[in-house]
Amino acid sequence: MDNSLLAGLFHWYSPYDVAQTARQLEDALKVQGFTIFTHFDHSRAAQEVGYQMLPTEVLVFGNPKGGTPLMLAAPTLAIDLPSKILIRQDKNLTVEVFFNRRALK
Repeated sequence: MDNSLLAGLFHWYSPYDVAQTARQLEDALKVQGFTIFTHFDHSRAAQEVGYQMLPTEVLVFGNPKGGTPLMLAAPTLAIDLPSKILIRQDKNLTVEVFFNRRALK
């Protein structure tokens, strides 16, 4: 992957498939007190409209107790909250995980 595309992102590889990686991340986030607002399966949605996409899922999560005071202080933060994690399989069958660094600032 072009490194310029990774600017601003944490990027790591998972030894598990996309679905299992997403489940493990979801469980870990819940243990840490985060709320999972939604879980998108982009590849399934693509298949439903006739497209083929390698396994691609997104977790949308946050903690209203922490995020709400931030948005009250700086309302435009709402455009970046809640946070998201992308889990995808590339054409080499490697599972990659991406998280926007800006969400940590």
